[in-house]
Amino acid sequence: MAKFDINNLADALYEATEGKTHEEQQKLIHAALLMIKQHGALSHTAQFLKRFEKIYDEEHKTARAVVSSKNKLTERERHDIKHFIADKHKAEHVVMEESEDESLLGGVKIKVGDTLYDASLKTKLKQLEEYLVK
Repeated sequence: MAKFDINNLADALYEATEGKTHEEQQKLIHAALLMIKQHGALSHTAQFLKRFEKIYDEEHKTARAVVSSKNKLTERERHDIKHFIADKHKAEHVVMEESEDESLLGGVKIKVGDTLYDASLKTKLKQLEEYLVK
């Protein structure tokens, strides 16, 4: 009997749902979740969803970002950040989660996958200090 692999299940589910109606997709997702439960792997559901989302994003040229700023972003800032992310990650779609971080003096931190873009005021001041000390 083959070993149950949560990532392989996510891959298979993505392929199986491609081109299906919403109702057919729902049935396939339900079946996959039952399979996870039957294999006693409910604790791996987050890993399964993360893998499925990663495949989806790659296929649909989507970048997901978490943006932290001192204050709520303006529409212009939001637009500029989305454009920056799309350009850097060659993405046609950008999904952005915003959060306010009181510890920031200003600027933003943008996390896309394993990449962190730190445009915070604290980091810029530290870079200026290092430049002036040299």
